[in-house]
Amino acid sequence: MSHHSLVADRRDRGLSYQSGGPTGAVLVHAGVVARRFGRFAGVAVGLTRSGDDLGEIVRQAQAAYRDGRLGDAAEMCHALLAEHPDDFDVLALLATIQRSARRDERALATYDRMLNLRPRAAWVWNDRASALHRLRRFDEALPNYDTALAIHPDFPDALNNRGNLLGELGRHEEALASYEAAQTILPDSAELHCNRAEALKQLRRLEEALASCDAARALRPDLAHAHNSRGNVLQELGRYQEALTSYDEGLALRPDDAKLHGNRALCLYELGRFEESRAGYATALALDADFDAIRLSACMAELQILYDSQAEIARCRAAYERRLRALRDAGEAVTDRIDLTRAVGLSQPFYLAYQGRDDRGLQALYGEMVCRAAAKRWPPVALAPPPRAEA
Repeated sequence: MSHHSLVADRRDRGLSYQSGGPTGAVLVHAGVVARRFGRFAGVAVGLTRSGDDLGEIVRQAQAAYRDGRLGDAAEMCHALLAEHPDDFDVLALLATIQRSARRDERALATYDRMLNLRPRAAWVWNDRASALHRLRRFDEALPNYDTALAIHPDFPDALNNRGNLLGELGRHEEALASYEAAQTILPDSAELHCNRAEALKQLRRLEEALASCDAARALRPDLAHAHNSRGNVLQELGRYQEALTSYDEGLALRPDDAKLHGNRALCLYELGRFEESRAGYATALALDADFDAIRLSACMAELQILYDSQAEIARCRAAYERRLRALRDAGEAVTDRIDLTRAVGLSQPFYLAYQGRDDRGLQALYGEMVCRAAAKRWPPVALAPPPRAEA
């Protein structure tokens, strides 16, 4: 499943959020306008009221953030907060740095401090939900998105993010409604068309999903994600050659996109072009070694329908086992990063039986990994206590 952020697209196009009264755009604090795009100009303006020295430290923290020196930037923020613990804008800068460093637990604590100061800051509720979402604490994230929307119902980013979360929960009708509500505010958002297409694809409304992808491409022909989404829908329709063309168009725009390489490799596998598929997965993993869904698909790509010789069967079988054991041995590190149960839905060892060997050991290995992932995704339900014997 692939979703897209609205914030990223606005950054690409140089657009900004609006503050003030309802305008159909996101209603956020002025300092956050710059925070969203890594510039922090509004934050600096807000802080210089406390003195030139303070403003200079903030500018240094901004520069450190832009240069990727996240540790230095965080230290400067902590130093500022030691003197000004309730400065909302410095807290906003610190939370952004923590999210960029993937310190989501720490960011949550910072958002809580911000909400103690401004409990009706809708964008903080949205960003807090996003941190919980990335931590896969879905049951906590959803009420945070709902709180953001209770404060500002016309908050398209919260509607979009809420749709993404509902999609991960398998609640695709609700996800679709959330995307379509966002589209009433941002009707020309190519990203929303892509996300809507994903929900429609999951609902098996494939022709509608394809139309949504085409609308996204018409709005943003330079958006690689639109070509990726279109390729995914075309694969579901069994139109693999057209899907391959869409992935190639996306890669022409973003040649280092691991997701596009992975989806293209899956398409090549469906076309029976196994060697090219394996090469595509290798490229995707070279770009993102932690792309676990692709690691599973690359494992399954070692299995093919026909073999030239017994030696080729032995080679492919050994490669399959090696990849499968690597995934199994990664254990919790994999299931913490992704919902492996969804990845399993894309790739199964269907062609293993075509090799005509004893597969019990390999299937037990695969089953162990999948059962562990399923148990993490759906923990056992606590049973009711046994009935007591009547006196």
